[in-house]
Parts: sequence; C-alpha cells; structure tokens
Amino acid sequence: MVEQYDNLSETIVERKWKAPTQLGGEGPWVYEIGQQQETCSSVLEEFKESNANPVFCRCDTKQDFQWRIRNLPYPIETYQLSIDDDNSTITLRTTNKKKPPAYYQYEKELRKELLKTKPISGGDMPCASM
Repeated sequence: MVEQYDNLSETIVERKWKAPTQLGGEGPWVYEIGQQQETCSSVLEEFKESNANPVFCRCDTKQDFQWRIRNLPYPIETYQLSIDDDNSTITLRTTNKKKPPAYYQYEKELRKELLKTKPISGGDMPCASM
C-alpha cells in the first residue's frame, strides 16, 4: 500500500494497493483514493475522453469523506444534487433544458403518429428482395 498525505490541508491525496497476480508477478495498482495518471496509448491516441468533461475524485480528511467534482462547465446554480440513502447513490443533474421547445413539439407529434400505426402480426414475413 502507498499513501500520499498533504500536510498543509491534512488530507489524503492518494491511496493505492498492489497485489500479486496468480502467478506471483506484480499486479496493477488499484486506486482506493485518487486517480491513476493518464497514459496515452499509440493505438488509442485519437480516442480519449474530452478534457472538458467533469472529473470526480475522492478527497478524505480526518473528519469526513468528500467527493469533489472539478471542471464543471456551467455555474453551480445549474446543478441539482440528490442523495438516495436506500440505494446508497449520489446523483448530480443539470437543471438546464437540452432540447429547444420546437423539438419537444415534434416529439409529441411523432408519438401521436406512432400510436396510430398497427404492428403486423402473423409471424415471419417473406422477403421480396429477390
């Protein structure tokens, strides 16, 4: 186990474990607190998550456990945080609307049209492509 501790803020910055593999070799680091340094693979160099995405990290102190979210694109008033004790989940949502009102109207009309259509019943239908 390796642990990094910040003396100024009295917080644990990183805690990671390394367990041996089944054959006795060194296994990968398993991060309990903190995040693994991002490495770039030559094969997946073009495929990586955006650096504009929010970053979630755990930051524990002597008094409490904390989850920190960095790089939020909107003002803090735009977000709504809810905690569900029954399922042990924390959910962060945005309150802004993603679709324009005209699109909602289009979806409503499309649903009405789809309700008018009747499914074809009768098993497999012959393919007339030949």
